[in-house]
Amino acid sequence: MALDPATKENSKGTMGRACAFNQQGNEIAIGFRDGSFRIYSLNYAKGIQCKLKYTKPLSKEWIEDLKYSPDGNYLAVASHDNKTYIMDCNKGKFVKKFGKGSSFISSIDWN
Repeated sequence: MALDPATKENSKGTMGRACAFNQQGNEIAIGFRDGSFRIYSLNYAKGIQCKLKYTKPLSKEWIEDLKYSPDGNYLAVASHDNKTYIMDCNKGKFVKKFGKGSSFISSIDWN
C-alpha cells in the first residue's frame, strides 16, 4: 500500500470509501474510513494532476457517500454516524447538518 500523498500515512484509515466528481470534472471529493474527507482540484493540462484543496475530519464513523449538487456549489457528505452534512464548496464551510436518523445512510442524491 502506497503512502497517502496528503498525509504521508499508510493506514486503513486512509482507505477511500466513497468518491464524487463535480459536474465540471475539475474536482473530486473522497470520503475515508476514518471519517475524514478531502477535495482535490484536478488539472488535465499535462496528464492528470491533483492538488489538495480541502481536508477535514468530519465524523468518528466512516464516510458512506458524497454527492455534489447539480450546480457544483454544494457537497453532501453522508456518514455512518447517521448524519448528512452539507458543505458550501465556494466558502469551504459546512452550512447544514441533518440530524441523526434511525440507521446509517448508505447513499444520497440531490433533487
